[in-house]
Amino acid sequence: MATIYDMNGELIVGGLQGAFRCDEAIQAAHDLAGKAPVILEDDDGDWMVHPSGDVEKFVWPDPVA
Repeated sequence: MATIYDMNGELIVGGLQGAFRCDEAIQAAHDLAGKAPVILEDDDGDWMVHPSGDVEKFVWPDPVA
């Protein structure tokens, strides 16, 4: 399963079918990244999806730091 968050960590949508780049999750992330990046969490890791369509590996900041 996959989940999409905004850059503040707020849930946008969850429960998406997820295997990176070949499914509804990446399509939804591209659609939702119209004006600001979104974070896609799926079985293959965490990804930042940019409005330009670029996708890069993402690591959440450590909340304890």
